[in-house]
Amino acid sequence: MSPIDWYRTLQQHQKRNLKRIKEGITPPYFSAPLGVQLEITSKCNLTCVHCYNYSGKRKATDGIKRIRKELSDEEWLKLAGELASLNIFECIISGGEPLLRKKLVFEIMDTLSKHGVFFLLISNGWLMDEKVAENLLKYRFHYVQISIDGADAATHDSIRQRKGSWAKAVRAANFVKEAGLPLCIASTLMKQNWHQLSDLIDLAAAVGAHQIIVDRFMSTGAAALNRNDLLLPDSWRKPYFETMLKKRGEYRGQMQILSSLDPVVQLRLDITGPTKVALVRPNGDVKLDCITPFVFGNIRQHPLKKIWEENMNTGWQKPEIIQFVETITKDEDLVYNGSFPIPHLQKNIDMANYPAG
Repeated sequence: MSPIDWYRTLQQHQKRNLKRIKEGITPPYFSAPLGVQLEITSKCNLTCVHCYNYSGKRKATDGIKRIRKELSDEEWLKLAGELASLNIFECIISGGEPLLRKKLVFEIMDTLSKHGVFFLLISNGWLMDEKVAENLLKYRFHYVQISIDGADAATHDSIRQRKGSWAKAVRAANFVKEAGLPLCIASTLMKQNWHQLSDLIDLAAAVGAHQIIVDRFMSTGAAALNRNDLLLPDSWRKPYFETMLKKRGEYRGQMQILSSLDPVVQLRLDITGPTKVALVRPNGDVKLDCITPFVFGNIRQHPLKKIWEENMNTGWQKPEIIQFVETITKDEDLVYNGSFPIPHLQKNIDMANYPAG
């Protein structure tokens, strides 16, 4: 029911990519990642019902057992030094809740900022205060993201499973805005809050956000476990598009109102071109992204450059990854595809010894 014909759009995009590669405009692969996401901890002070990577204190699963011991500050900073030498353009710092390792967050950014890297910081806002926000000013940010999943405290606190979390998130958003940082509000829609879409957008505007990203939950991690309790009604898409269109007109020139790409579309977009980014999990596992259940190596065993050059730089073209993407035709296939593990809930597939090329 999307107003965009995604199938045709992706076909055209892939055709353009292949043409650019053939003409030498776009390389078939990159010698190093253009950007990285660092999940610096799996610890979190909240246990959100829809958490995509199952962070926080939760019951162990096959996938969670692999988190084991997190990388030390020294190991993360060694990686940051390597990333600086690889001349990455962008670094996303997330968790869990990254500000639980606040000192490390600033040390990583200190290392990378000397090389002109742009940052995104993703936080639930609980530990954001005026001093933290002001200290972030010395870095170059695309935006600081604060997650708000309810237009009121009762809704947000129920979803995030901790009383006071809404008040902390709204306060954090104000600290970020008042410091002069670009503020992004992220809201995830589910049965508990989808009727608040209009009010969520108004709240983001009220706290002075530069943009709000809002879309439905993704069935990985905790959301996969809780999926039946989170499901949106079958009729959700039409009012969603209508509200988004209306609010874009209302806040034109003041705030961007964005949808995140559906995982089905995002995965198909990723396999149409060369691998561009790497995600590093709290235990050092290196993955392509937040969705796919494949691990290409661990930075405790090999430098990221070695992992990238030997195997990962053509990751999206591996037959196993393409097969996984082709099995995901709708969100529920992340849970019920029958062939691959549920991302962030079951044991990953080890691609470390997969033939290069």
